[in-house]
Amino acid sequence: MLHAKALAIVTAYDVYLECAEGGVNLDWKLKNTVSFHRFREKLAFQMLQYDPRKREYPGDEKFRVSTQQNQTQRRRTTSPSRSSTWSVQSTSSGVSEGNLLETSASTRLYGFLDNLIGHQESIGKFPGHNDRVCVVCGERTVKFCGVCKKAMHSTAPEDCDTKMSCFVEWHNTGFFGLAREDCRMVRKRQRDWQHPTREERTANTHGMKQIHKAANVLHNSVGNDGDNEQMVPWYYHLGSLSVR
Repeated sequence: MLHAKALAIVTAYDVYLECAEGGVNLDWKLKNTVSFHRFREKLAFQMLQYDPRKREYPGDEKFRVSTQQNQTQRRRTTSPSRSSTWSVQSTSSGVSEGNLLETSASTRLYGFLDNLIGHQESIGKFPGHNDRVCVVCGERTVKFCGVCKKAMHSTAPEDCDTKMSCFVEWHNTGFFGLAREDCRMVRKRQRDWQHPTREERTANTHGMKQIHKAANVLHNSVGNDGDNEQMVPWYYHLGSLSVR
């Protein structure tokens, strides 16, 4: 057991040096690194102050202080897709990774919509009886998105085969390039613009997915290593060991 602990500390110090010397991320590079003995003292001090009920590290759920918690306080730490030796955190409301996996299989969750909610909460009306041309359908409207600073309807346009509002279409990546405002970008005359059909919207969505995928690949290949992204959550906290 003592030998295993010693190996763990030595390995942790090697990981710390790799991070502190900028081998993983240049933003983590430190001017001075601590010695192995100072590193070990710092770990011991952190361990004495740490509370396993925080569930920040694997194995926290096995400590006695964690198993003594009642069912309402104990966070679920098992998942069908992971080994039982891995600690799975939960939210402040008590939702665990197991709940997420079960719900993700349904049709409820479609990613984080917080940014879109922020846009929707910013919807307002132009003062008085002023109105503007909707950037999506070209009809007059008094509504606008406060974040985008653009006029748009909060309802679906009339005489169209969609129930989606101009607001949703404007913020939809799959609709990018089809709005009336986008005519300037794709070099088309706005007076010739017509609301796209369902087939045109489907084709545009397919094309945008291909562009989006290619853009992500390019972004990840330029100064961004996927393996490094996986390692960040494990030892980004070791940067605090720069204190001597």
